[in-house]
Amino acid sequence: MLDWSVDIGVGTNAPPALDAQNNVYLGDLAGLASKHSSAGVRLWASNTMSGQIYASPVLRGGRVAVGGANTGLHVLDAATGEPAAVFAPGTFPMSQASDRAGNTFFYSFDPAGKVFGYGRGGRQWWTFDTGAGVTVSAVAIAADGKVLVSNSETLTAYVGPVPGDMNCDGAVNVSDADPFVLALVDPARYARRYPRCDRALADVNGDGSVNALDVGAFLKLLR
Repeated sequence: MLDWSVDIGVGTNAPPALDAQNNVYLGDLAGLASKHSSAGVRLWASNTMSGQIYASPVLRGGRVAVGGANTGLHVLDAATGEPAAVFAPGTFPMSQASDRAGNTFFYSFDPAGKVFGYGRGGRQWWTFDTGAGVTVSAVAIAADGKVLVSNSETLTAYVGPVPGDMNCDGAVNVSDADPFVLALVDPARYARRYPRCDRALADVNGDGSVNALDVGAFLKLLR
């Protein structure tokens, strides 16, 4: 038996997301993100100005994130639809995931097949090239922190860098102490010695800067 039906215009390519109250969040092929009540009443709509939203929205902590074609990942207030942030403007998110800590991960539809990791406060922790290329791919984050990327041919697990992992070996331990200090005192030398790492991983306290205020937070990771 049909419960309700609403016109969503040009349609969508991805399943909607539902919250605990059965409100429905979706993105359409005109670049419009919207929220409908459990009775089908549209509560808000937000234009990402992208023209296309291909991936399903993701809900986390009162926010909903939708990826717009070549306009980045749009983070909206789930209650009002008001824009809160845009992650990686100019990218084309094709798939996204969020972990329990509120970190956001997404795959970009570009020749390098980039994957981005953003912290709960909107700080970009890292990005790396998967080499998967321009393909419809999916990204997921495992409980052990590994980033899983799949396309039509392969499923690949990557070790996603984490704050404090200054030598990018996949773990935070005493081996990161020397590169952490180097990142603080000599950024250019750190970049030469660890070309595959991002100095921003030394921003352990998440305030947006790499400085002496990160030392205490880094030492806590080693205990």
